[in-house]
Amino acid sequence: MKNTGKVDKIGVSVYCPEVLDRIIKNFDINIVQFPLNVFDQRMLESGLLKKLKNNNIETHARSAFLQGLFFLDEKILASQFSQCFEKVSELKKMAKGLNRSLNEVLLSFALTAGVDYVVQGVVSQKQLIQNLNTINNIIDFDFSEFSISDEQIINPTMWR
Repeated sequence: MKNTGKVDKIGVSVYCPEVLDRIIKNFDINIVQFPLNVFDQRMLESGLLKKLKNNNIETHARSAFLQGLFFLDEKILASQFSQCFEKVSELKKMAKGLNRSLNEVLLSFALTAGVDYVVQGVVSQKQLIQNLNTINNIIDFDFSEFSISDEQIINPTMWR
């Protein structure tokens, strides 16, 4: 369909680098959407993001807020996501120390990771405006210490 001009671009949405690696080895794709946030840095750490960019594949990062995990009430976070409670607390302290919102810190990571687009959901016009304003206030920071490989945390399909 692409060769006939009926389709301009072909894309995939993936959850993990291993699947994406198999796809790009076997298919000629133009766009990839994948999770990327301060906890889930697998696409960066695996070198796949760089490989995608080198092959002119458009990149769309999703889940910058990890389905809202970073904003959960502390009691819920401590009981359901105890493995990452301390790291979320550190992020909140860092944001406060930088005089920024947690929202700004999390979006800054996604915006500075080298992707073409960051897909985000909002619940209000105010939140959309706040997120758009982050583009002009990006925090350049090394977030590698926040990376987590635990699938029970970074993959929302595994949550209870």
